[in-house]
Amino acid sequence: MPSTVVQPLDCFAYLAAPNAPLYSEILRVFADARTEFRLNLRASEVVAGSQLSTGRLSASEAEFALALDQLCQWGNLESFNDQSQASSLEEFYKRHLYYQLSGHGVAALRAIELFHEIIERPASLQSTGLSAVLDRLRELIVLAKQQETNEAIVFDVGKASSLLDVLFNELEELTAQAQEFFRGLQATVELRDISIGAFLSFKERLVHYLQRFLNQVVVVSGDAEQLLATVDPMLIDAMLDSVARHRTIDEMDVTDERIDAMLQGLKKRWQGVERWFIAGTEATSQADELRSLARSGIREVAAAASRIQRSSSGAMDRSSDYRRLAVAFAECADDRAAHRLWRSAFCLAPARHFIVSDETLAERDQEPVDASTSWHDSPPLRIAPTIRKSGRVARAGKPRKLVDNRDALKELKEQSAQESAALTAAREELLVDQKRLSELPQLSEAAFPILLDLLGEALSHRGKPEDVVSSLSTDGSMEIRLRRVEDGGMCYLETSDGTFEGPDFWVSIESVN
Repeated sequence: MPSTVVQPLDCFAYLAAPNAPLYSEILRVFADARTEFRLNLRASEVVAGSQLSTGRLSASEAEFALALDQLCQWGNLESFNDQSQASSLEEFYKRHLYYQLSGHGVAALRAIELFHEIIERPASLQSTGLSAVLDRLRELIVLAKQQETNEAIVFDVGKASSLLDVLFNELEELTAQAQEFFRGLQATVELRDISIGAFLSFKERLVHYLQRFLNQVVVVSGDAEQLLATVDPMLIDAMLDSVARHRTIDEMDVTDERIDAMLQGLKKRWQGVERWFIAGTEATSQADELRSLARSGIREVAAAASRIQRSSSGAMDRSSDYRRLAVAFAECADDRAAHRLWRSAFCLAPARHFIVSDETLAERDQEPVDASTSWHDSPPLRIAPTIRKSGRVARAGKPRKLVDNRDALKELKEQSAQESAALTAAREELLVDQKRLSELPQLSEAAFPILLDLLGEALSHRGKPEDVVSSLSTDGSMEIRLRRVEDGGMCYLETSDGTFEGPDFWVSIESVN
């Protein structure tokens, strides 16, 4: 084996090398061979594999040999003497090598594959991923509780280890995707050259998408918080200790320090799981932060729609006028055209076009002034005072017709009264006193969104599961009090859009006014 000492990051040097395509092609051949469980390749096999994958011979055998040696120097490959096929003494002393990916080379390939996977994957809000996380958490809680049962159930530490990995990875993926989605949301809503109809359609789809994610976050975070509260922390610690010992069982020299380091890492990641769903004394939970980001996204979309609507309606906007003027200046053919545009835009032109009085015109007819005369030397122009104030002269004429908008105002008042009555009826429909959430009758389409808003506000302020939570609605007109039912049952409410499912509560709702 070569004794050259390489630095860990040298295995990425081939990406910026002059012959980078050939190096990448060779490593791709080794990666494909690794998937087929072929660990060692000779130079001739590398050339044949490259030709098979690309359909052509991209370099000569000598160039392939030089590239293989260079990859060995960078630490991507390892070379070994191969005398197994030597049939004579002369062939035995010839240079025969076979190659395999080194540890650094495998790590570099995985890092590059992960890099391409992340940058090419579209960001999304994984509502189904939340349900998967809850399922993994429920399975882990069941496994942890098996450690204290007296039944003949063997604690499956291998299954617990796998579930922990899946839970950590799914939560990490869900958080990263949500952050990427909301990071790009601002650029998404600031669309250019789009009609108001197309944007309103996009807004409707996006708001529905965000609201669906919000509802899922509320339901899953409440269930996860309840699950975590039902298990003894000592059982969780015991499960993590068993997993740490299980993961180090195949190592040759296992020390207590190694096991303790593995255990501490697992405990930190489990604390991260708890903080994802349960808010601390000084910090909000990740679920609450995602809810806040989703609500901000809805407000940003609404604001962008308002800006586009104002722009399409021709409303005065000085900043947009200046931007259009800057584009016009940039499109001028030469300096003369730019100067003409400057004079036209900012009225830097002779003021001979001003409307003057009849006396001034008569005076100019008697004593004409040449147009090339300097303003400093010419007699003053007596201009109507209204021009200084408004830039125009009032002309006598027919007055404008007055628009009778009494019918329109009456219609608006009737519409406002109907909407207010419908909202009041929906709120009165929700007024209950110490009633289980599951016992509520089927709600109307107007009342169900108000109930969701009340539940979301109350659950976001809940500390321990057994606490009684009191919260106001978003507009401050209603107050809700929640207390978890003792039997830990579930609630199923039938609505026009489907079945609402979640944990059951004792609920009291009253009007603040």
